[in-house]
Amino acid sequence: MTITVLVMDEQPDSYDGKKGRVDSWKLLCLDWSEGHRCKTMLEFSLPNDQTALRGKLKDGFADLTITEISAGFGGSMRVRGSIHPRERSAEPAPESRLAAGV
Repeated sequence: MTITVLVMDEQPDSYDGKKGRVDSWKLLCLDWSEGHRCKTMLEFSLPNDQTALRGKLKDGFADLTITEISAGFGGSMRVRGSIHPRERSAEPAPESRLAAGV
């Protein structure tokens, strides 16, 4: 499943797992797809093969390909997959989408 998202926040995340320290990067995303949208924020775990994108996605739009969905902390949805950033010029204007109620 592929959706368009607005990346609201990026933050490093680390914890002690069974095999030692695990460092990851979390993205907090808002579904920006046309039509019926998910009202819950999505917590996306950036894959290790996309570490070059760390710190570059905040306040931008991206296409998110979801392969796994699980329950996160505090009622959030945690998703895994891959993310494909959009060019800044190809982004939909947030003000026009909000004003139109889309």
